[in-house]
Amino acid sequence: MVISILVAFVFIFGGSSLSRNVTGITTMKIFLDGMKIIFVLAGMAFLANLGREIIKDIEDIEGDTDRVTLPMRIGIKNAGLIVSGAIILSVIISPIPYLLREFGSIYLCIIGLADAIFIYSIILLDKPGSASKIIKIGMAVALIGFVVGGIL
Repeated sequence: MVISILVAFVFIFGGSSLSRNVTGITTMKIFLDGMKIIFVLAGMAFLANLGREIIKDIEDIEGDTDRVTLPMRIGIKNAGLIVSGAIILSVIISPIPYLLREFGSIYLCIIGLADAIFIYSIILLDKPGSASKIIKIGMAVALIGFVVGGIL
């Protein structure tokens, strides 16, 4: 959970550093308007990363004898349900930047590919190592979509 929060904070802190106007002074309204999309991107990153971190805990369950992880506490099946929920929620919110007309159709195409990769990772939950790698690929594609969406 902590790692996923830190990943989300990268987007929030980075976005807040770029949300100043030319004079360096900003009003709260301008700041919050500029941050709407940043919070969506941070949320997507948090959810996808949370899913991957839990999958990695599922993968490492046999070797984690010195600590109690989520899969050990609630079981692999229930941890997999949380992974699925986090990934699906990330996919559901991914079109928001497009729907708010902040990012264009190229973003939507790229993020659609990332979403397909994320959904595929859910199918692979019975192979946690493979699912973790697939999510990492989806994150890279999504990051490309974020960058392209912000530029174009």
